[in-house]
Amino acid sequence: MLIESLEGRTLMSVSAIDPKITADRLEVKADLLKFRLDLVSNSLTISADTTLLRKDGLKNDALLNGLLKTFHSDVKTMHAELFADNLNEKVNVLTDQLAIVIEKLQILRDKGNATALAADNQRLLADRVQLQTDDINGLNTRITTRQVFLTTLTNDIDALVTAAESDPNASAQLQADIQKFASDRSTGLATLTSDLQAIVTARTQLASDLMALET
Repeated sequence: MLIESLEGRTLMSVSAIDPKITADRLEVKADLLKFRLDLVSNSLTISADTTLLRKDGLKNDALLNGLLKTFHSDVKTMHAELFADNLNEKVNVLTDQLAIVIEKLQILRDKGNATALAADNQRLLADRVQLQTDDINGLNTRITTRQVFLTTLTNDIDALVTAAESDPNASAQLQADIQKFASDRSTGLATLTSDLQAIVTARTQLASDLMALET
């Protein structure tokens, strides 16, 4: 079962409300929400599929059960790499958020000094652009990890389906269950990767509009 999350941190707003930035932030939030909902939906679907496989005798078929275990092992390896990718992204993002907090404190200290405040706000925007950049880089790393494993997982699924079709010990119902499991797994992998790519696009637009404010 896929358990992967994107942290639900608040997207820090700019001092002067800009319509483009507001729209960009809403788009990022919407894409993050879709990713989380798809994670839950995919997990529930796969859990239901696995229950059917067990009910209809998968564990009694050594060949098919072994192939499914291979698939789950490869998924587990992918999850471990995604977890490491996520931790690295969080370290970079926390560093950026700390820089933003420090800059906000400096803005408070420079209250009344127009020249200093102008410089502070420029640095604050630069810090926010860096935050989005590090988020984008982290997301791209996770997308790459998923794509690297996609071939392996697809081959695992194909091997399971092919074996089920020619296995005399597999009932018609078990064969149908495996077909559904394979279809749902493939759809889920593609959907979650697409969701991450949408988040990258939204964050790239946000970073671009923040950079436009700098100029």
